[in-house]
Parts: sequence; structure tokens; C-alpha cells
Amino acid sequence: MNKINWKVRFRNSVWLSGFISQTLILIQAIIVGLVGLGVIHSDLAHVDVWMKWLLGIFNLVLAYLSYLGIVIDPSVEGVGDSRRVLERETPLPEELKEHV
Repeated sequence: MNKINWKVRFRNSVWLSGFISQTLILIQAIIVGLVGLGVIHSDLAHVDVWMKWLLGIFNLVLAYLSYLGIVIDPSVEGVGDSRRVLERETPLPEELKEHV
């Protein structure tokens, strides 16, 4: 965890939206798991069909944003990789990472 530049990542809006989306999906999965185990009770029978549809669309948007956050290189602006990364055939060895 020490080799990650968290300041740069949290300043990148695409990475940040992916991070927040993944966190919300994780919270939702924990709640669904707790309901399944019977630890908490939630009855969605009274929720309208359109509200369930909106929740599905919301989850779709969260999943898409989280995928964007996974593929982004937060060390460059935008969504693409830097030219050096695009030209690389193999990952950068650990001993060379300190010099970049």
C-alpha cells in the first residue's frame, strides 16, 4: 500500500467515481448478504416495480463507473494511458519503478 500514490488517485475524477461506485456496490452486497442470513430484515414486496427498475439502472451505472475506475491510469489526464505505457510489451520491473 505504500507504493500507491493515493493523492494522485483521489484527484482523478474518473478513478474517484469508480472507487465510490465500488464502495457503494460493496455496501449493497453486504446488506443483501445480511438479509439472506437473516441478520437484518428487509421486505421489498411493498416497493413498486418502477422503483425496482430504477434501482437496477442505478446498479448498472455504478458497475459501469467502477469498471472505468479499474482501467484508468490515474497518473495521466483523461482515460488513456501514457505513451510510455502504450509502447511497453511487459510490465515494468520493480527495480526500475523507483526511477520513473
